[in-house]
Amino acid sequence: TFQRGGYDALQSELKMEVGRLWTRNLGRDDRCLSDHGKEARFPFLDEDVVAYLESLPVDRKCDMTEVPGVGDKLLLREV
Repeated sequence: TFQRGGYDALQSELKMEVGRLWTRNLGRDDRCLSDHGKEARFPFLDEDVVAYLESLPVDRKCDMTEVPGVGDKLLLREV
């Protein structure tokens, strides 16, 4: 996404992904884990944490000029 449209396109994509995260990814994960009698915990998905991270500019969360696996996880590595 970044290569096609820069940071603005990446910000739009991230917003869309966060919006559907609860039903798409977490719903699937919950079904898979429940089948095995387990329950997942997602501390980084606390509503306050997500709201704070969404308030940050995208270039603070990642540096897409770095190599994959480094720049795309910039903020997570700092935490």
